[in-house]
Amino acid sequence: MAELFGAWSQLFGTVVGYAALPHEKTEDIVAGGWILGQHRTGLLIGRRPFEIWQDVPYGLSIFCWWPLKPSLYDDSCFTNLSS
Repeated sequence: MAELFGAWSQLFGTVVGYAALPHEKTEDIVAGGWILGQHRTGLLIGRRPFEIWQDVPYGLSIFCWWPLKPSLYDDSCFTNLSS
């Protein structure tokens, strides 16, 4: 798992760098998100395997270090309500 972390940490670190404060270390933030993501897989029903693309961003988004948030709705749905 360590070699996977090394390969992906730079990618996640680049994205996290936009949300991190100047005094925060992006390497530590990514490591924390990785650990939270691993623990998440053990808590889910069915105990599925660790999925980097899903679990690491989830761990990072808990503390708002993942700036890419999904949209819950599309604003264009509300433009023509009167018609």
